[in-house]
Amino acid sequence: MKSQFKLSGVLTVLFTVGLCGWSQGDPKGLSDADRKELMEKLEEIREAAERSSKDRFGAALVAFRDAVKSDSAAHDLYLKCVEKVDFVDEKKGSQEFREWKRKHKEKKDTVAFRRALRHQLNWLLLSIEACVKPEEIDSFGVKALEKMGAIMDDHDVLKPQQGLLKKNVLSSVYAKAYDINGLEAKGWPLSPLDVGKIYDKVVMPPLRNAASVSRLRLAWKKRIDHEGMTLKNWSDLPDSNRVGMKKDLLPPEFEKWKEDGYVQLQWDMEMDCYESGDEVDSASNMLILLTKYIKHKKSLEWTEDFQGLMSSGMKVEQLEESSVGGE
Repeated sequence: MKSQFKLSGVLTVLFTVGLCGWSQGDPKGLSDADRKELMEKLEEIREAAERSSKDRFGAALVAFRDAVKSDSAAHDLYLKCVEKVDFVDEKKGSQEFREWKRKHKEKKDTVAFRRALRHQLNWLLLSIEACVKPEEIDSFGVKALEKMGAIMDDHDVLKPQQGLLKKNVLSSVYAKAYDINGLEAKGWPLSPLDVGKIYDKVVMPPLRNAASVSRLRLAWKKRIDHEGMTLKNWSDLPDSNRVGMKKDLLPPEFEKWKEDGYVQLQWDMEMDCYESGDEVDSASNMLILLTKYIKHKKSLEWTEDFQGLMSSGMKVEQLEESSVGGE
């Protein structure tokens, strides 16, 4: 993996170690020998940066893989990372850390918090792997769904800590302590609860072809389920004074999503599957949706989408017929 480093820093080093012996007379152009020497020094710097990066990632991976084995292990590593980032690096004393740890134990150290840390760390591990192996990102869909599904299964425990799981894992104290908060993985979702992006960027792209369109449709159905589950299980319920009533109520956010977002995702699924090769079934399903949701605020927009698809197909067929006729 190529390391990222600032041009200004490289130039500072180069001019310090490579040009200090040059005279300070009139400005001069670089000779071929000068350029060769500078390129050699640049390569030395790049190799040193790569070694440092690999050492840092190696240490992080070892620590993280041990810590995700249990909730308590994830929490133990969390304490060590907080001590490093917020106290040692900030030149604060050990007494201050002990005081912080006492308050943390009293107010924040819960079963939900420890479980959320473990899930956060699991996603951070997968994010590191995605960065190190960007050419294999198409194969990460199954792993991503497995880790997100585990969070969904733990929704009862994790509800008080959902905010932690919606954060960018590179902003976590784990990433800061091991100096990997500058990690870059193009297009990779950095929150395990960014459901839409996980499906759009990781799960679905390799399935958008005629051979995999049936799997694409299944992935869309899972995405719709997961988006609904997130709102249904983790949104706040409305207030109710009636005994036995509250358990039967659904969150207003989920109810609104069922009327709007759910239907939009159904339409998006059919559009995606149509464009990926499943034209007959998708076209039929789109007509069914237009008939069922004729009063929906997006119905005119969907009608235009459908007309565009049909017109585009007709133009292609007409061109083909003209070409055959000319022969």
